[in-house]
Amino acid sequence: MKAFNSVLILFIILTAAPLSQAAGEKPIFGPKTYEVRERYGLENRSSDAFTAREGKYLLKLQNGAVPAERPDFLEIAVNGEAVLKESTYLHAVIACTVALKKENTLTVMVRDAKPSGMRRPAPTRKALSVTVTPARPADLAGAYGAASWKDLQVLLESIQAIRNPEARSLADEGANLRNELPHRTTALGKLAALKEPTARAFLLLLYTDLSGHPETRAEAAAALGLLGDSTVIPTLMREIVNPNDLMRTATAKALSRYPEEETAGMLTSTLSALDSMRMGALIRSLTAAGWKPVGVVLQLADSSDPYVAGIAVEILGGLQEPRATDRLLALFADPGSRDLRPIISALGRSGDPRALDPLLKLAADPKRRAGKETALGEALADLGDQRGASAIMEMIRTSPSDSVTNQLRASCRKLKGKECR
Repeated sequence: MKAFNSVLILFIILTAAPLSQAAGEKPIFGPKTYEVRERYGLENRSSDAFTAREGKYLLKLQNGAVPAERPDFLEIAVNGEAVLKESTYLHAVIACTVALKKENTLTVMVRDAKPSGMRRPAPTRKALSVTVTPARPADLAGAYGAASWKDLQVLLESIQAIRNPEARSLADEGANLRNELPHRTTALGKLAALKEPTARAFLLLLYTDLSGHPETRAEAAAALGLLGDSTVIPTLMREIVNPNDLMRTATAKALSRYPEEETAGMLTSTLSALDSMRMGALIRSLTAAGWKPVGVVLQLADSSDPYVAGIAVEILGGLQEPRATDRLLALFADPGSRDLRPIISALGRSGDPRALDPLLKLAADPKRRAGKETALGEALADLGDQRGASAIMEMIRTSPSDSVTNQLRASCRKLKGKECR
């Protein structure tokens, strides 16, 4: 109880005194701007001396006025000790807590990325502004970044508001930019495993921080999924179209933890806003990540767009779910104008024993199976039932071409584990 009261007091202090406007706060150094003047990967290193009363201070960094002006790499040291190691920092603002002596030396290194090959693009302005101010007792002992000073204040408050001490410590480790990225992602993974409900606000901030590393945002997505709070579904759903594969995959896995009825409507809406090519690519990506929105894929299988319907049929097999097989069997029995071969292949990938007899019956009919031998051989091999071997061997015996024979032999070899004679 005593520990919780201490956290509450810190939270009140944080709320009452914003990070950028603590009472009586005056800079003891800066603001000073450090520009990338030497270009194309060359270091721009500067050192400045200043005096201070011994104690705790904040280095407040304005990382470019706009995203394009952020140095590609930066490094900060105070009195020879690293405050931020050389790396890429995408946040607009960063606050670092440091201990200062009477005489201090600030070292700043900024540089842009070295162009690949001989290409030398026209340089754009890149600069970092540094200000040093007194810290308050409530400031956390690390380095934290955000899109604005207000957002940074909210981030720090969200960490302090986590009631479980272990979870709060892990959140701090995950947000602290002084930690290497693998350290931060590991801490966030451990935080996710705790399923601490009071960490929700912190995780949402981390997940929606567009200037954060995809790795940390992905860990936040996993943690939100484990919490199971359905109010975050709309936020997660917005990121399934993220071009970053890691973010898209992590978000899909998080959404897969929710009941289908809670996500189906929003997923359908998201997919319907895309053209058929992008819709197909996205649904493939989501299911590859382990999400099985069966109801939505079943709807897509009935799409009037043949391309979308074809992709849905392909995906239904990979879902390996009874409802998906039911639909595939119905399409197999009455394909209408559809090409039967993708349906055959999907039944094979389903791994469902119910698919065996219909496929064997088709394979036994030379007239109906014409042109479908290769798909049938692959499907029977995928099902793994040895009863399919004789059907494949019979199709080999009456094969219409060497190409089909070779593919059927490969299927038979896959099924039996040896050459078929």
